[in-house]
Amino acid sequence: MQRYRLRMSELEAGAQIRLIALDLDGTTLTSERQIHPRNAEAIMRASRSGIVVVLASGRIRPSMSPFARQLELGDGPLICSNGAHIVDSDGSTLAASYLGAPEQSAILDFALREDLHLNGYTTDRMFYLDDSAWLELYRTRARTIPTEKVSIEELRAM
Repeated sequence: MQRYRLRMSELEAGAQIRLIALDLDGTTLTSERQIHPRNAEAIMRASRSGIVVVLASGRIRPSMSPFARQLELGDGPLICSNGAHIVDSDGSTLAASYLGAPEQSAILDFALREDLHLNGYTTDRMFYLDDSAWLELYRTRARTIPTEKVSIEELRAM
């Protein structure tokens, strides 16, 4: 994939950045899941200059909001769940796209048949069926996410 960089000469020529969208894991956050101070400084400087800074991640909103607040971005706008849930700064949903019941059922059946660890998500919570090493790894990586153990019947009913 080709990366684009805006040169200062282009900015001076009148090009204006109005929005910056940033991924969290593997981009904005360090390997310790912290915002590097230099990243924080640059992001806050951009925001204070009037550029809209949007965090975009596979994470759900409760797992992203602490980083938005740390960066003085308030609580949004945030692009959550790999774009399946987009919220405004007041927390209201701007866009949402969910799997239908047939797709959910097929995924659950496949995970059970193949004995795979499975997490289920709503816009603000994560559900899991069984404790596992994968669950603990996920909890370690996404420390701010609320999790709840449920039965397969409860997960199917969501």
